[in-house]
Amino acid sequence: MPRSYRPASLAYALASIGRESGDRGKSHCVEGDQWLGVFLPASTPDEIVALLHRKIVEYVAQPDMKERLESLDFYPVESTPKEFAERIKVELETWRKVIRDAHIKAE
Repeated sequence: MPRSYRPASLAYALASIGRESGDRGKSHCVEGDQWLGVFLPASTPDEIVALLHRKIVEYVAQPDMKERLESLDFYPVESTPKEFAERIKVELETWRKVIRDAHIKAE
């Protein structure tokens, strides 16, 4: 049985811009970014989600961690659980459309 998950109060989406394009002569280009987040079971109590969010924010904000992430071309962007959930919805719809329009099929 599939488990249900919800975005945690995900402190940071770590974004590094990447691009992929087809033939340069064509007008299509798919642009996306990489991001990281934490998901928890949907039944996780709000207090635990808030605690995890707070600890991630504290950890990522440390100068040595921020410097290390940036050396890897990751740039921390703080988000709330609601913002992260919305990001997931937008990403799913965006890539669903790309897959549908390009007639991509699972093999």
